[in-house]
Amino acid sequence: MDELLEAMARVLAVAEARRRFKWTPEGKILDEMVPGFLPAGRAALSAISAAGWAVVPKEPTAEMLHEAGIEVRKPAMTIEPSRGRGDIDVAYRAMLAAAPKVPS
Repeated sequence: MDELLEAMARVLAVAEARRRFKWTPEGKILDEMVPGFLPAGRAALSAISAAGWAVVPKEPTAEMLHEAGIEVRKPAMTIEPSRGRGDIDVAYRAMLAAAPKVPS
């Protein structure tokens, strides 16, 4: 999640420099600007979460897969098309709960 937060801070820093100064920072100057935009990145991620969305890795983490597997192995848990989405939803929610969290 730290990589995502830093990427967001970089984008915000570049956008602010372009807006205010009509200039695109690069290299060391951009690196020095990033820490100042981390709070805005955290706020953006919090707003996404508050709106009911989740930012998760493109590939599930080992912990996410583990939690989904635990849910699927519970009694009467199967992932079969004939049973509908219920079991899949439970496994998906377990994976979301185990996803990396936004650092505070």
